[in-house]
Amino acid sequence: MKRRAARAVALACAVGACGGDAQVVDEPYTGRAFPPPAPLTLPAGPWAVTSNNGADTLTFVDLAAGAVVAEVPVGLNPIDLDGPHHLAVDRQTKDVFVALSYPAPPIIPGPHAAHGSAAVNGKLVRLSLPDFSILGVARLDPNPGDIVLSDDGGRAVVTHFALEKALNPTAPIEAQRARLLAFSARELVGAAPPAPRSVDVCVAPHGVALSHGDGRRAYVACYGEDALAIVDLADESQPVTRVPVGPNPGRAPTPAYGPYAIAIDDASQRVAVGTTESHELRVFDATGALLADKTWRPDVSKGGVFFPVFLGDLLVVPVQRPDALYVLDLSGPATEVRRRVFAGDECQSPHEVRRSTVAGELLVVCEGDHRGPGKLLIVDEVTLATRATLLTGAYPDRVEALP
Repeated sequence: MKRRAARAVALACAVGACGGDAQVVDEPYTGRAFPPPAPLTLPAGPWAVTSNNGADTLTFVDLAAGAVVAEVPVGLNPIDLDGPHHLAVDRQTKDVFVALSYPAPPIIPGPHAAHGSAAVNGKLVRLSLPDFSILGVARLDPNPGDIVLSDDGGRAVVTHFALEKALNPTAPIEAQRARLLAFSARELVGAAPPAPRSVDVCVAPHGVALSHGDGRRAYVACYGEDALAIVDLADESQPVTRVPVGPNPGRAPTPAYGPYAIAIDDASQRVAVGTTESHELRVFDATGALLADKTWRPDVSKGGVFFPVFLGDLLVVPVQRPDALYVLDLSGPATEVRRRVFAGDECQSPHEVRRSTVAGELLVVCEGDHRGPGKLLIVDEVTLATRATLLTGAYPDRVEALP
């Protein structure tokens, strides 16, 4: 009860009710929340892992068998929810990087209450497989949004979906902007790793994608500023480029578009941004120029466009309310070539689509009702038919597939 009260006070200050700087509550506990799990026997073939935000767990899947291998608890707090929100896996070392988001108190107004309103510092945890030993822990700001690794495993980049800053009614826009943190991933060791590069990127940034290879450029979906931000991570002298995602952009608390999700193609030539307020997909080139003929909106959507995946000139897009997958051809003007509308609870609130490491298959993360188990669907890349339905922990939000 004391902790919840402290969170509520901190949040009230953060949105302007107390004046002055926001009070940030940090966690004094530095141990493990659970006894170390038994070492995991990873599948000999392709496998995948999901982060389960509502269950403090990771779910491991044998992709060749289409079966769950294990659901493993993660986190640092032995009492309350740590809220693992998104993950990334180093493909060379197989280390797992998990962002712990520490959700907001239970009674906070607004459509994003459970994500973006916490006043507790997040943590970035590096775990070793197969024994889940904690290799390193870094302090984050409250409300980490997305985490990605560069292709070479050298950079770990975290955004902060900081609605508590975005909703401060008296703050100038510079004070509303949240940070992007870029860590040297291989140096994230122990309790005091080297300080990351810090960039005040934009208002309520969420999805982030890195240019391929060394991840020099970060592309960020800026929900509270209706913008696509581009950050040169290799040259600190370069200013952040912020490109409006469309005409007449808004600003928190009432963005017109609400850029939230993002994906980049294999050649780093196009960046797709999904929005939750205007319920559409907007595509840009690598410089941030809008490709207007590739803007697309589903004929019916009340829940927004989430994390898509490029398949060459095709883009597979998850949409919520009604829950569906769409396949778009981007070789010319954006054209729908296929769709699958999920019936009943087949896939409640699809959050992300990723390519499997099994040829011809896609992985679809289904949030569920955020209380009971979520799902990971293995679907046919061409027909979108389901090949396997796997139960995860509550509220899955990211999947990574490995060979």
